[in-house]
Amino acid sequence: MKVGDLIRYKANFQPPPYDLWVGPCLVMRKYAPPDDGLWDILIPGRCTKKGAVQGVLDEKNYEIEVISGAVTK
Repeated sequence: MKVGDLIRYKANFQPPPYDLWVGPCLVMRKYAPPDDGLWDILIPGRCTKKGAVQGVLDEKNYEIEVISGAVTK
């Protein structure tokens, strides 16, 4: 996974039927050490009056699947 990828994810800690895939989401930023494994994502469709919602994923507690390669100009 890298910045610009479209991903989907689900939490490893949620029991069925709550272990659903969420996405597609855009990977915005990878955290620097010592926070390796943390990623900022943009979650479309979950908007507030101020805009789209951002979240943080970690590679230990979420199953992450890359849907498409990096979106670049």
